Amino acid sequence: MRGVPTVLLFLVLSGPASAQEQLGPGRGFPDRLPGPGIDVLGIQPLEMSAPVMGVPFSAETVTEFVQEFVDGNRLEQRMVGSVARDGMGRVRRELPLGVAGGLRIVTITLPEEGVQYRLDHQNKIAWRLRMPPVRPDRPAGPPRRPLPSGMTTEPLTNSSWEGLKMEGTRTTFVIPANSIGNQRDIDVINERWYSPELQLVVQTHRSDPRTGKSSYKLVKLVRGEPDARLFEIPSGYTIRDERPFGPPPPPVVEQ
Repeated sequence: MRGVPTVLLFLVLSGPASAQEQLGPGRGFPDRLPGPGIDVLGIQPLEMSAPVMGVPFSAETVTEFVQEFVDGNRLEQRMVGSVARDGMGRVRRELPLGVAGGLRIVTITLPEEGVQYRLDHQNKIAWRLRMPPVRPDRPAGPPRRPLPSGMTTEPLTNSSWEGLKMEGTRTTFVIPANSIGNQRDIDVINERWYSPELQLVVQTHRSDPRTGKSSYKLVKLVRGEPDARLFEIPSGYTIRDERPFGPPPPPVVEQ
């Protein structure tokens, strides 16, 4: 069985967008997200790792953003999605687009085929992305990368969640005074909690004085095999290939 990276999506909150902008021509993927925004990256964890076999589960995902303004106003956004993984390492994720509801990104990753599908419900298209195999020398667990200048990392005291051990890491990035017009240093703090048993990031927390606080967590964890139908392409969908890491495919021409 080929290894395949699991690609999770970053969400970008932006200004209001028309329906055409939200879906993007022929892609089923938003150019911009609906609703008021604060131009902050969502903190769904992005991982490139080998598929995890024999550890099935399902859970809801909750992403929250809080920003306080100088006039005393306060912006709060909460988005609920879901994730499921079966014993063969297949993964299905549903990510909401903004807080208004309705539009969702649905991806199905099939390691045995080395592909990831993104479902376009509006046009009934399953966009197929062929994934590169995982390098055999890639270490297990969260990826380790060299830290850029101004960034430090430290381990946190182990914690527990849903009866599982969590290993925490805090990363601090310092923007020096006068770098971007700031009179004092700006500390951007990220915390990441990883479950060795699930081999998955289960919580993240981010604090940035420029954009506020954001968090991502799994809730309502269910251990065991999820419904196998979650990993099937719905009946009536057309499968189309999209080019990895390149320009989007041409627009769908309605006949």
